Amino acid sequence: GANLDLIDVPLNDSRQLKEMFAKIRGLNTEQERLAEIKKINSGNYKRIKYKWEKIVEQKLKKKNELWYIRKSGADLEEGPVTRTAFGPGVLRLPGLVGFRTENCDFDDPVLLDTLRHADQNWTGRSGQWAGYWTGYIKAPYTGIITFASREDNWIELNVNEKVLIDTPGGWRNERTGSINMIKDKIYPVRIWYSHVDGPSYFKLYWCWKGHKKSFVTNSAFSYGPENIRHAQKFLK
Repeated sequence: GANLDLIDVPLNDSRQLKEMFAKIRGLNTEQERLAEIKKINSGNYKRIKYKWEKIVEQKLKKKNELWYIRKSGADLEEGPVTRTAFGPGVLRLPGLVGFRTENCDFDDPVLLDTLRHADQNWTGRSGQWAGYWTGYIKAPYTGIITFASREDNWIELNVNEKVLIDTPGGWRNERTGSINMIKDKIYPVRIWYSHVDGPSYFKLYWCWKGHKKSFVTNSAFSYGPENIRHAQKFLK
């Protein structure tokens, strides 16, 4: 079956086993090697819980120094967009913009893509794929706003350089995260989504004091030319 906590290692404990085999080859005697192989055959070894997003981050950084799952930065064209306000006449387009890949680990982006709303259903369109979108979100309320997501595999939601939701192998379980916001202020937002097989969907909600959970409104999302340039840098 698919190990969705290690999304770039799709079957069993293959990543750990490869590391164990490499260690076995370095042992001094055949007796030692056979003893370690016996542990593997019996399943008598401690499973390692890898953080697959860190593995992907390192892999992508080797191929393109500009791209990795960044936690901070202010460069509008090469790093995450952190601008939180717009001046009059600055172009804003509806939705979020980013790219799609034809695999589940964000490797080799192939085309620009937009995320127009928070109720997405891509079921039946493709097998393994991943998407990354960036832009801005306008706060509807001053105070604590809680975001919730439902998705088939994995997403990360980052608002104002804060990871609110990170769901490796989410499998339809709702996850939540909260942040303090100021009404009508615009905050940078980034979303990673990864799909392996089966239904492909992503739903994002929000709620706050006096307001029941509802889909994030379409008009809350926006992006500008700087977000497009940011995404284009990772295409072939």
